[in-house]
Amino acid sequence: MGDAEDGDLVHVDDDLDEAADGATEVMAYWHIGIRNYVIREF
Repeated sequence: MGDAEDGDLVHVDDDLDEAADGATEVMAYWHIGIRNYVIREF
């Protein structure tokens, strides 16, 4: 990305899409029975 004050923050490079392709959505919640967090990937 460019300069935060003078750069164009609306029109960014498409390189960000490549990083998002490798991202994974994760949810963690507390399980009362095992008294620990359970992590679930989507």
